[in-house]
Amino acid sequence: TPLDLHEYGAVSLRHLAFIWLALQSDCSALVCGNTGSGKTTLLGSIFNFIPQNERVVIVEETPEINVPHRHAIKMATAEGIEIGMQNLIVNTLRMRPDRVIIGEIRNREEVSAFIDTVLAGQGKGSYGTFHAQSCEEAIARLQNLGAMEHDLSAIDLVLVQKRWTSFKGGINREERKLTEISEIDFS
Repeated sequence: TPLDLHEYGAVSLRHLAFIWLALQSDCSALVCGNTGSGKTTLLGSIFNFIPQNERVVIVEETPEINVPHRHAIKMATAEGIEIGMQNLIVNTLRMRPDRVIIGEIRNREEVSAFIDTVLAGQGKGSYGTFHAQSCEEAIARLQNLGAMEHDLSAIDLVLVQKRWTSFKGGINREERKLTEISEIDFS
């Protein structure tokens, strides 16, 4: 839950309050971070701020995302029968979801699918996870994978989660923290 993340020191109450208000105002968000930073955990956690009666569609290559909603539909790609991310995204448009989650955006096709979802204005917001260690890096990587600058501004928030190891008192500690909340603004 969001409070669990706060108790672990991963996110402040102030940041959680801001995210809660942002999600209540129907924004789209991209959760970024390095490998093992807790991107999926953060995304699943903040979905506790979304009303439980909303319909959530989750599209992933590898099923990982869990949300507390009873109307959550999970769809996974199936390369063997040529059902890719783009096919699944087109199908989400027909499901009238309140929220759409694209899990672990890794390649050009998945970036295109995520941007298509955000631009379609489905329901109350679209969300995804992506490997990048800052908003600036996320923008550069998304553009390198084919996203157009004017399309990226449709993403309302970029949340950056980081994992690093610190050495305290002779013990290696691994920490995961929300380090950045940004909006994309090219003006």
